Amino acid sequence: MPGVVGVQALDAPAGTAHPARWTGPGVAAGQSGVALTAFPFGRPVIASAVGGLPEIIDGRNGILVPPEDPAALARAVDEFFTTRNRADMERAAADSARRYSWQEYGAIMNRLLSATP
Repeated sequence: MPGVVGVQALDAPAGTAHPARWTGPGVAAGQSGVALTAFPFGRPVIASAVGGLPEIIDGRNGILVPPEDPAALARAVDEFFTTRNRADMERAAADSARRYSWQEYGAIMNRLLSATP
């Protein structure tokens, strides 16, 4: 289906990739809640490089593939399970969760608001 973006949240302990339940017309999407939901569970994400996803998926916490490219998606899943260091990627995903947490956003806002002009 043209223009539809799927995001894969990797379930490393089970050793399988499950499609996340979010699918939308993501070629213009600003951001995906699926990636930010997967990170706190230490789950790397494989996603299409659309919208704001390239800003949060950095190659350490997941893998980006070209949009609407099932072969690239298949290669990324294979790469994750055969050549990537899953433990490192899971740690990076958990670190990303902290970077994009409400606590971190609050700390940033406090610094901005308390800055003296």
